[in-house]
Amino acid sequence: MGAEPDDPYPGDRVCPTRAEFYAVATDSYNFWTVPTTESQDFDIERYLSDLLTGVPPFFFNSKQRLSWVDGEWLHLKCKSEWGTTKASACNVKVRGLTHYARLGLSTPISYDHEEGTLNSTLSLGLGASPNMACLIRAWCYILSCRWVERLAIAGQHAQLLQPTRPSLSNFWETTLAGDWHAVVNRGGSTYHAPWSWSKNASASHVDLPEWPPNSVLALEALENFCATESMHREATLALCVVILLSQYPDKIVKLPKYSLPTAKSGRGLSRHKRFDLLVDKAITLSCAEEGIESILCSPFLVPGVPCTLAGAHLLGARQALSEGGKMKSLEDFMIQKRPTIAPLWLAAIWCGQAEHILNNAVLGYSSVNLPASTWTGIPQSFIQYDYISRGPQGTIPRANEYRVTYLVNQLAFQPKTPYPPFEYTKKNNLSLEVSTHLCHDHYLQSYKMFWVVEEEEDEDILAQSLQLPRRSASLQAAKDLPLGNPCLFRSE
Repeated sequence: MGAEPDDPYPGDRVCPTRAEFYAVATDSYNFWTVPTTESQDFDIERYLSDLLTGVPPFFFNSKQRLSWVDGEWLHLKCKSEWGTTKASACNVKVRGLTHYARLGLSTPISYDHEEGTLNSTLSLGLGASPNMACLIRAWCYILSCRWVERLAIAGQHAQLLQPTRPSLSNFWETTLAGDWHAVVNRGGSTYHAPWSWSKNASASHVDLPEWPPNSVLALEALENFCATESMHREATLALCVVILLSQYPDKIVKLPKYSLPTAKSGRGLSRHKRFDLLVDKAITLSCAEEGIESILCSPFLVPGVPCTLAGAHLLGARQALSEGGKMKSLEDFMIQKRPTIAPLWLAAIWCGQAEHILNNAVLGYSSVNLPASTWTGIPQSFIQYDYISRGPQGTIPRANEYRVTYLVNQLAFQPKTPYPPFEYTKKNNLSLEVSTHLCHDHYLQSYKMFWVVEEEEDEDILAQSLQLPRRSASLQAAKDLPLGNPCLFRSE
């Protein structure tokens, strides 16, 4: 697709022609335009479980001293390693990355209740129950209890402080009263669990007695309530809301008014083991800084769209979403085309964070978190793809050049943009480093994550090990797309 004779923007091999720009924008518009759905059958439990399958559980089976970083927030040092080649002649077979889990806050997250706030805008009927605020507070308590249990195993002085001993009979009163605190004391500092929400963040907790946490009992109370009230789907949405909002510790959370659940929490048939499998994984994911936003922004990456055409691609997505009402169109698209991450998007829509995240994504401000991407199996960056060459003989896609550079050079920075560089590089212009490793077939093949221990300890603690599929892509050629329709878009 060449430039039109009267095209005032003829392109220069970097900037696309007007025809190329609108061909990509129209193709994106068509992709993001989906039929309206009113289906009540979206299996939010199944897809959240799928999303969390590969996430490392927050669990320590060792008394080894972990590597902590104290400050305004408490961080745990982590290490990710990707196996990138099986070539026997290669001396750089692993790409490592140090990252941190935010495991403690200096003050709890502030929340308040407002009449009529956060009325559900979800067409699936999810989140409309007046019990949503109760379910959210219950999950905050459950995750915090599990956090205390796990940190105690790791040798930390972690405590659950509340007025009375945890029990099935007082679960809802304790959870909703908000006068419980999950804390860990390190030196002269006290850190709160990332899911600690308080109506008065400055309130003292020193006078409360310490009780042994019991996350299994708390899960049983939640499960019994959900079974009685048929609210497992709402409880799953509430868990997603808690995971999401833990990413914004400085935000004041607004919750709707609620009343104490009337269902009794007596013992009975419970599926608490099903929820129990999600808890440790939910903790790890929610403690990955920028991890949730990077997952939510992942649908806006099309690996074949080079960085020079990213603006056109995002324009098409933005236009398609705005025509049907942003939130409704977004909900429909995720459920139909990206169901694995739809639970998190539904949570973002419900709690009012979707507009902020969407605006960042369509403006190209998508963050990239390779560990979170690897755990969930959702690609976020061009370096996770092997690009098939469609260029002249004796060249390779520049995306492959950048990928090899990153995978073999430990000092190379991770590309901040998810979109691949455009065009091709002549092989005789490659750096010596890339030329040496080009025949070693470097790509992300396997993965391990470790909880890092202090230097004087033994080996780091293995948290997760995964085999990764090979992903291939080719750079999109605008000339291969149908003619674009500039009339779809606002005049510039």
